[in-house]
Amino acid sequence: MVRPLTYRFRNVQGGLYLDEDEGIIRGWSNDPKRDNQKWVLVPDEDGWNIKNVKTGLYASSIDLSVDHGLKATSIKSVWCANSHGTGYSMYLRGAQGLQVIELFKGEHKNGTPVNIVPWIPDSQLNAQQLWELEEVMEDPQLQDQYKGPIPAGTYRIHNTQTNTALALDHGKKDEGTRVSSWYASAGPHQSWIFELGSNGYHIKNGSSGRYLHYEDPKVGSGLTCRSEPVEWTVTQADRGHLIHIAKEESILVMELDNGDKNDGAKVSLQDNDSERKENQKWRIELVA
Repeated sequence: MVRPLTYRFRNVQGGLYLDEDEGIIRGWSNDPKRDNQKWVLVPDEDGWNIKNVKTGLYASSIDLSVDHGLKATSIKSVWCANSHGTGYSMYLRGAQGLQVIELFKGEHKNGTPVNIVPWIPDSQLNAQQLWELEEVMEDPQLQDQYKGPIPAGTYRIHNTQTNTALALDHGKKDEGTRVSSWYASAGPHQSWIFELGSNGYHIKNGSSGRYLHYEDPKVGSGLTCRSEPVEWTVTQADRGHLIHIAKEESILVMELDNGDKNDGAKVSLQDNDSERKENQKWRIELVA
C-alpha cells in the first residue's frame, strides 16, 4: 500500500531510478545517498503530489500536447498509484486517457528519458511503465544498501530457455573456478547466496564461499568464482530476470551461450538483447 512517505522509484524493466537534475527527470543508476532520487508522496485530492527531497520541486506535466517529458517544476500535478503485482503504474489525474510515467524503452543507460505516455494494458509489454516504490529508511546503514527485486537469501539460478542451472564447473572450489551451466541438481555448488552491496548484489556460491565474478567487463567474457566480490543488478524480464554487471553505462548481461543444454556450457557477458534472446533470462528460485 502506498502511504505519505519518502520513496525511491525504481523501474521494473530498466532498474533505473527517477532522478531529478536541473528540472529534468531521467532514469539513473542506484545511488542511495543522492537526495535527487528521493521523492515525498504528499496527499492531494484523491492522489499524490510527488515532491523531490533535494529541490522541493514536483514531478509534473506542463503541456502533453507539446512535450511528453517528465519535468520537475513548482507546478503540482496529481498522480495516482495502481498496483500491478510487480510494481505500480503512476498515472496523471485529469489527463485525457490513461497517461502514465514510463522509462523510455525500459533502457538501462544513465540519462534515459522519462516520459508521460498512454498506458499499455498488455502485462507482457508494460514493465517499462511499472515502478517499485522503495521506502527510504532512516537507518543510514540500511539506506546505503542496494534495494533490488530479490531479497537477500539463498537461491538457485536456472536459464529459462534450457532449465539448466548456474554451477561451479565440476563442483570445484578453487579460486578462479569457471562458472558454467549444468543439469539442475540439489548440490550446494548450484546454490547462490545473494548479499546486498551498495549498488548491487554480491552473489556467493554456497559450496566454495567465493563470489560470482567475470574475467573482464566486456562482451564474451566468461564467468568465474573469486574471493573478492563484484556487484550485479537484477531486473524483471517478461519471463524470469536479467542479471547485469553493476557498472555505470554498462548494458552487459549474463547469457547462456547459444542456449546450449549440455553440461559445462559456457555462460558469458553479452550485450542486452533480451527481447530476442530467451537464453539471457534466468529464473531465480529461493532454496527452501
